[in-house]
Amino acid sequence: DAEISLYSHETEEMLSQVDAFVRLWVDGELVAETEAFPGARSWKGRFLFRPEGARCARFELCLGRDCFTHVRGHCAYGVPGLWASAESSGRLDLAAPLMHPSEPREVGMLKLSLAPWDGRANQELPLRVHN
Repeated sequence: DAEISLYSHETEEMLSQVDAFVRLWVDGELVAETEAFPGARSWKGRFLFRPEGARCARFELCLGRDCFTHVRGHCAYGVPGLWASAESSGRLDLAAPLMHPSEPREVGMLKLSLAPWDGRANQELPLRVHN
């Protein structure tokens, strides 16, 4: 799940005019994006990736429309620690504050649920995978 916080100069109407999505970078390589959600301040998305050998997972909350996209906020975690916790407990739920890219302030929240894949397809949550 992702939630966007409004800046003091923004209105609900302003955010309703942009698309929002989350990107996943693993060790500096873009590996996936959620579907774009037009005008949403809150939504669900998913990523499926193999963590073997990965060191860092970075999540970016992106806003945009047409050709212009900007990163609203981001968070990053060490993959070995996250994955070890998810494997030992079966599932790890984490509320991750999204920080502004250039200022020390929170701009949203990313709710991560990490678990080993059960092998079933989940058609409800679309995913674009980058090669």
